[in-house]
Amino acid sequence: MSRTGVVHSFEREYVCFTPEGRELPPASAMLDEIREEWLFHPESDRAWAPGYESAGLLEFDEHGDTVVASEIHRRPNRDWLGTIQNGAVARDGSLALIAAGHGFSGGKPEVCV
Repeated sequence: MSRTGVVHSFEREYVCFTPEGRELPPASAMLDEIREEWLFHPESDRAWAPGYESAGLLEFDEHGDTVVASEIHRRPNRDWLGTIQNGAVARDGSLALIAAGHGFSGGKPEVCV
């Protein structure tokens, strides 16, 4: 849940509420057709959205609409991320991902910060 009251539902959309409790239209960044999860920054109203092979940084405009501020497709060494298995957001908003490489065996999972 973000500081503005965005709560996850189980339908690939997020149910949003104002701080006063008024329900807003469901939101989805739809960055990835296979998988999308929102990981909220502990200190802001932004969220990271790791998908199957990329992650997006989400912001919310004054109407509550989702805006993709940036996307990550590669590791710090410029290799492709591969299949994202999990992620976490630090207090400062930085993102850590566990991702496996491409190919038949998928490669060993690695932490990408």
